[in-house]
Amino acid sequence: TTFSGAVTGNVTGNATGLSGTPNIVVGLATVGTALSLADDVKARFGTGGDLEIYHDGSASYIAADDLRVTNGAVNETLAKFINGGAVELYHNDSKKLETTGVGAVVTGILTATSFEGSGENLTNLPASGDANDITACLFI
Repeated sequence: TTFSGAVTGNVTGNATGLSGTPNIVVGLATVGTALSLADDVKARFGTGGDLEIYHDGSASYIAADDLRVTNGAVNETLAKFINGGAVELYHNDSKKLETTGVGAVVTGILTATSFEGSGENLTNLPASGDANDITACLFI
């Protein structure tokens, strides 16, 4: 069966051949098995379509001005991606890493398995010989 124009009510069976202006579904739309979109077809969300998810054939994209990733209950932040600004990573709803215009800020303990470089630009280190002196082990 081929449809053209507006389709209202329930459609049963194969609904291929729809043409005309896309319809807006108001309420709940349920997809029983899978929703497949061709390459470069964008799934848009929000009144202005300001969230897009798509695949271009070689890479996948999530496009949004500000993107928040939360847990399933939407009561705990996991990550924030802020347009033109920081990327923030959280652990147990507590910000632990934030990128800045000059690098990154880590809140808490940062553990590394190795270090490269002279370390000459490290700042706020304890005095040499202090119990917390890390320079002794950095440059062995």
